[in-house]
Amino acid sequence: MLLRVALKMAFVASIEKLDPQIPRLEIHVAPIDRVTYSYEHASSLARVSAKGCVIESPGRVFERSPWRRVYARHLAESIVVAAWC
Repeated sequence: MLLRVALKMAFVASIEKLDPQIPRLEIHVAPIDRVTYSYEHASSLARVSAKGCVIESPGRVFERSPWRRVYARHLAESIVVAAWC
């Protein structure tokens, strides 16, 4: 549970650095937050991975390659900061 809280907090801190032109996304991490699909239901990786989460994102953000790359970088940074890996 602590890793999930750390990941969420690291992501929130990381996206505060984004350019104001980029829409802000929230990260919803179960069981802290309510998510539409649990990790176990949304990912086939759940069968082989002890940790994971589902990030729900609007298509309007991820259909734009520059924004997708920015969020990928910030998520990777958050994973490292939260010691998720």
